[in-house]
Amino acid sequence: TTQLGFGRRTGQINCSPEVNLVEQTKFLGITIDSSLSWTPHIDQLCNRLNSSLYALKQVKEIGDLTTARTAYFALFEAHIRYGLAVWGGTSNANMTRILILQKKAIRILANLHFRESCREVFATLKILTVTALYIQEVILYVDRENLSRLEDLHYYNTRNSTMYPLPIHHLAQYEKKTILHRKKAEQLSTDRNKNEEGETAKD
Repeated sequence: TTQLGFGRRTGQINCSPEVNLVEQTKFLGITIDSSLSWTPHIDQLCNRLNSSLYALKQVKEIGDLTTARTAYFALFEAHIRYGLAVWGGTSNANMTRILILQKKAIRILANLHFRESCREVFATLKILTVTALYIQEVILYVDRENLSRLEDLHYYNTRNSTMYPLPIHHLAQYEKKTILHRKKAEQLSTDRNKNEEGETAKD
């Protein structure tokens, strides 16, 4: 048993003599660090993805594209999706590390040179980038949890009634909270739907 402290005053936490105060720990397969940077988890994830790249290359050599694509979802994307709604709010640098490995996997599937662009291949194979997967995961969570919107706080209609109320905060660390990213992602989805409805009405 270990204890993990969050915030700026972790040194003031009183620990039991039998419980060690640690900087990071693993819970349900996800490595959590005291600063919520998720970098230790990304390090371990990248190691697993590198191993998956080797397996994917072997499958591609003995099978066709359909088989290799199925192997990609099972051996590669499954690792990315696990806990993504939790750690997906990490830094852009960490997300880029995963995206680079994801591009390597796509180039294996499409037999592309390491310098060739694979942007169109993502769309052709109907494979989402890690950023798109994160947005998908958080929006699905918001829909599933049926979180309160502004319209639930009062009974009269307003322009932003379908938006989610975002909590007021003062620390940058609060921006890393998963629930905040989830609500922002759903806000983005709502705005896009409004724009599409407006364009359809104009047409």
